[in-house]
Amino acid sequence: MDIEVLTPKFFALNCKFIASSMTYEHYLIEVVNGSLCFFNQFRSPFEQFRLQKNQSNGEDDVFSSRYSMDFKLLVDQDVMNAMAKNKPDVDYSHKKEGFISVHEKNDKTPVPNKNILLELLALQKSDLKSDTLSNSVVKILKNLRKKKNLFIYYPYEFNSKEQLPNCAFERILNAALNSIMEYRVKEQPDNDTFLCIKANQWFLIYEWTSNGFVFRDSVHEMLCGNYRDARLYSLY
Repeated sequence: MDIEVLTPKFFALNCKFIASSMTYEHYLIEVVNGSLCFFNQFRSPFEQFRLQKNQSNGEDDVFSSRYSMDFKLLVDQDVMNAMAKNKPDVDYSHKKEGFISVHEKNDKTPVPNKNILLELLALQKSDLKSDTLSNSVVKILKNLRKKKNLFIYYPYEFNSKEQLPNCAFERILNAALNSIMEYRVKEQPDNDTFLCIKANQWFLIYEWTSNGFVFRDSVHEMLCGNYRDARLYSLY
């Protein structure tokens, strides 16, 4: 099967000209609310998950009357930092006249060719106590220690001309993330962990269980208006 792995689409770092406050959280909550076969059990009938506006005391990002979660990105920090430096400048001076200008930077910071899954795949349990861990892994472990239910998003898109089987991604995720997820279970055994990836037109949701990551639900991108807007105008 021929699968093309696209470069990350960091909509939180560009597309500010669509809505100045837009971040990846604004389309992930649409994924959660669009999950009618799984996440509906964590909310009351006809209820929608909502984004937490005030996080001054470390509140979770998204909540319902029965459940709450924190959104996290699974990504290399050096890649994120480079792409943040390369984000375009936006000129709003003519907004009242009906248009704005977006200017790409001429001298862009080189984006390192790094894939966090490959780094985690090579990670051994004994490495987790090492003082030579990369900043990316250190931050991931810090997030995994949080006493919260986590909804982790891997911001890469998998494209293929053929339908991608969900079980294939289970094997990939379990191979790459087993060590850090065992760490998570040891640190926070009573909190849930979900992972979301994008394959073709579908957001795929997996849950960490005693048997590893298990596929739970899929949400079509047509249910995610903020995602479609951001993707249409994404500069990356």
